[in-house]
Amino acid sequence: VTISKSRLCSRPLCANDADVLLLFDYETRLVELRALTVARDTNLLELCAHHAESFRPP
Repeated sequence: VTISKSRLCSRPLCANDADVLLLFDYETRLVELRALTVARDTNLLELCAHHAESFRPP
């Protein structure tokens, strides 16, 4: 299965391709980075490698 590279990072003004999904579970206070899925879910953030590496949970 291949992921279309037309999916861009969700960060404002970033034109890099998305590489990972950022998931929040507010109930358990869990933050997780996962591989992109085939189907895009607009409720999840998709981040490029740079923003995934520099992300720090609040």
